[in-house]
Amino acid sequence: LSQSSNHPRQLLIEAEAPTDAKSLILFVEGPYDWYLTTATFQERSGSRARFKLDVLDAPKDAKIVGTELQLTLVADGRGIEQKLMIAEPKKP
Repeated sequence: LSQSSNHPRQLLIEAEAPTDAKSLILFVEGPYDWYLTTATFQERSGSRARFKLDVLDAPKDAKIVGTELQLTLVADGRGIEQKLMIAEPKKP
């Protein structure tokens, strides 16, 4: 989970998923005063699935990097939850 280097209010999420899963859905919960778009599936490579979402609104003084989010990945109806902190953008 990292901040996009091109769009500071965009988050990039890479998840480990079963290679045979036909359906992948990612739910993301932020702090109570943040508004996030729905995570959209971008691509898949083997067991790695990539999603992105935008932070539509957050308090003015909120720092994106270091904020904890609750993620729930659902693969073919089975889910797993994990809390993760937003990391610095990955360098190309």
